[in-house]
Amino acid sequence: DTFTAIDVGSPFDFEQNALLYCTSSFPNPNSDAFTSAMHDELYRLITAAGGRTLALFTSFRALDAAVEKLRPVLDVPIVSQRDESQKSRLVERFAADETSCLFATAGFFQGIDVPGRTLSLVTIDRIPFPRPDDPLLGARRERVGDAAFQEIDLPRAATLLAQAAGRLIRTASDRGVVTVFDPRLAKAGYRRSILSALPPMRRTTDSEQVVDFLRSITQA
Repeated sequence: DTFTAIDVGSPFDFEQNALLYCTSSFPNPNSDAFTSAMHDELYRLITAAGGRTLALFTSFRALDAAVEKLRPVLDVPIVSQRDESQKSRLVERFAADETSCLFATAGFFQGIDVPGRTLSLVTIDRIPFPRPDDPLLGARRERVGDAAFQEIDLPRAATLLAQAAGRLIRTASDRGVVTVFDPRLAKAGYRRSILSALPPMRRTTDSEQVVDFLRSITQA
């Protein structure tokens, strides 16, 4: 049997409507200084966006720390994954208040569809590399050997990050910013493998450009 494949492209103008912000100057993501810098920048970006943020974290520890730090100082509501047991209810609460933020973990990297200005900023704390102690992936790594990072960990992280970034642009008129706080996405030698999996957004390391763009689309 034969078939004809046609690539009709994407209906979304990512280059005009979306920015990918990689914070190249941040500390090592395994340091305490990274956590502090991330909280400060997350506060700044959420303020510029007037809320309207899906903040994603690769661990509950990081999620809880961000909620504890930012809830008392932000003027917009934070809905935490800890607040509700049902994912659908959390998304409903987030979508119902345009100025709210949803702070969540990896289970929210996919399956979230909130079009319009209500979701104008998606942030991810770190490149979502799989856990080193995952038994299934551990067996695969052992089988692959020295090429395990390139053939297992890197593609999986790229797929997860692409899924998270995909929460931003849901309709042709959506505009916004995807921010990855992990400086490895801007500096590491393997960054191109991950970036190639993401939508073709304009890329920047300029925080001021991001703040101006967020203000232009959410405070018009």
